[in-house]
Formats: sequence, C-alpha cells, structure tokens
Amino acid sequence: MKLDQYKLKHTRKIILIGLIVLGSFILYKTFANFREEGKFPLMNGKVDYGDEDVQLAFYKDNELLDEMPEKNNADNLAFKYAKCDNGAYVEWDYDLWGPLVNKLTKNKTKCSLYFQSMYDDEHLYDLSPNNYDGTFVNGAIVKDDEDKKGIYFDGEDDYIDIVDLPSTIDWNSGFTIEFEAKWLSLNSWSRIFDFGNGQSKDNIFVANSGVSNSLNFDSRYGTTSRGNSTTNATITLNEIAYFKIENIKNEGSYTHNIYKNNELIFTKTYNVTDYLNNINRTENFLGKSNWTADKYFNGYIYYLKILDKNNNLILWYNVGF
Repeated sequence: MKLDQYKLKHTRKIILIGLIVLGSFILYKTFANFREEGKFPLMNGKVDYGDEDVQLAFYKDNELLDEMPEKNNADNLAFKYAKCDNGAYVEWDYDLWGPLVNKLTKNKTKCSLYFQSMYDDEHLYDLSPNNYDGTFVNGAIVKDDEDKKGIYFDGEDDYIDIVDLPSTIDWNSGFTIEFEAKWLSLNSWSRIFDFGNGQSKDNIFVANSGVSNSLNFDSRYGTTSRGNSTTNATITLNEIAYFKIENIKNEGSYTHNIYKNNELIFTKTYNVTDYLNNINRTENFLGKSNWTADKYFNGYIYYLKILDKNNNLILWYNVGF
C-alpha cells in the first residue's frame, strides 16, 4: 500500500514537471512568434504591470527603461507610440499621464510603449510617427514661462527650421491646426509657422495680420491664395491662448473655422476645388516668414499640432505638459 502511494506521488510529480516544461515551451514559442512577426519585441529586464490583463514595457531609443517616465521628467521624455499584441492598441492620456489600452480580448496582453525627447539644446523633435524634426536657429530656446515651458522667440532673428515636408502629406483633403502661444509684441506679419517653398510659393501659414492683433490664416495654391482668413482683434498681448483652425473639404468648397479658447470666432466657406498642392515643401519654419519683408515672431509657442482629415497626426511639437 505504501509503495503504491509512493508511486502515485512520484507519477504526479513527473506529470507536474512535464506540464511546466510544456508550458514553458509554449510560452517561448509564443514570444518567438511575436518577435518574428514584428508584433511585439521580447522584453527582458524589469517591467511594470498595469493590471492583471496588461503587461507594459517602456522604452527610450529602443532601450528598456526600469519604469514609466514621469510627467515633465528631467529627460524631457514624452510618449510617442506603442505596439501591442492580440490586436490591442494604446491611447495616451496626457492629463492622467498614462496609457489607455483598448480592445483587450485576451489575458496578459503585452504592450511596448516608446518614449522620446521632446527637445534638446539643438533640436525640436516631432512627437508624431513622421519625425518632422526641427533645429533651433539664432537662439530660439525652451524656457519656463509662468507655470509651463514654452519655446521663446526674441523677435529679432530667432526661429526653428523644420525638415522638408513631403508630398505624401494630403493637405488638399483638409486638416486641423492646433496651437497654444503668447505674443509679447505684434511684429509685422510675424509667424507662428510658415510652410512652403519660398515667398508666395504653396505656403500654409498662421500669423498676426500686419501689426494688428487680428489672427491671419492663409493657404496658397502656387501663388494664389485659396483661403485668406482674418479674425477681428483676436490676439491679446501677454496672454496664453489656445487656437484651433479647421480646414474642412466640402463638395466644391472649403470651410475655415477658427476657435480661440474653444470658442468659435470665425467661419467662412471658399468656393474652390483645388485647395492646396500636395507637393514637397522645403522652406518650413516656426517663428519665421517666407516673405523677406515680414518680421520674426516675438513670444512663446507652447505646442503646435497638425492633424489630417481623419485626425491622424501630421506633426506635433510640444515642450511640456
């Protein structure tokens, strides 16, 4: 009887060991398949668990981090994109500063979250997947302003030079501009941004109109303006303000809606069919105009975001949250 009990216990141990080995092999093959198919990179080292259903790993420049970067961290890191297995995807909550994982269909879904620097001493980095980065020129610099960080432009010769914007950007189908800024003075036709190929050559820009406190948005089809929209007395000096400009494609026309601090302040429809050329633009600036007679921007730009008609990021510059 004792011998039979011993054999039974021994058999159970062998079965248990076999199950552990089999489970380890299956887990290994699963991770290997994720890696081979590019779905999810193998994670080594310390990881953080969001909850019992999600396993998170955090990376900077493809190097595993010990923990998720904090909001407004010393390394100026911000969330850029994520990769998940099992068909899940991540939305980043910038107020709560954390990931929202969607379409969880299986337990232990794994997500890699990638972070990058928003800026360094020489460069402003695009937080969109497109990497339309910029270079600080003549002393444009990130500074603390009130309770946030902004890019400071002295109005004399500071600007940011943005890389070429390719013809694959579909401007012609409509897009949305969002930015937060503060004007310290109203230099003549000073720009928040100007994207184009020189003076009056397929430009897209936002400026103060002349030396007035009206906001101007213009878009050029070649040399011809396809929608020159100017608000009335919109800019208040030394005030941080949020602006949103919608460019909506209709049947045979385009509509501009301009908001300040989420209040609609301007709307107009332009009866044009060809709105903008989807071409390579090589002269792209923040704080500087493509017109030589125009002056430089004096103030702070806190962020600039441009989205396509489907609300996918075209570009996004930010220096603090």
